[in-house]
Amino acid sequence: MPDYKNMPKLDFGIWPNQFKKSSKHPIKTGTIEMTETLLKAMLERAKGGEMPVLSVAIWERVSRNNRTYENAQLQLKPSTGHTDTPPSPEENDEEEDEYGLPF
Repeated sequence: MPDYKNMPKLDFGIWPNQFKKSSKHPIKTGTIEMTETLLKAMLERAKGGEMPVLSVAIWERVSRNNRTYENAQLQLKPSTGHTDTPPSPEENDEEEDEYGLPF
């Protein structure tokens, strides 16, 4: 079984959409504020030639205001040890910022 204990993770809420007016609108919404720790771990995985994969878990909760919502968690899955050949510098000529991100 993979060891998730020390893997970077973050929690966020998924709430009923108060603005839903038609069947085309989402039933729930939420926001995810990515942490620098998780982003760096994902980047290091990608730089090592392995696609970073996140797992998601969801729990039902009730807020202090008695509103029901879902508490969700994203977590970087442990490395599979499988790596792809990273692109050569000629193939990846975009300028990178201080974290190695091309934007």
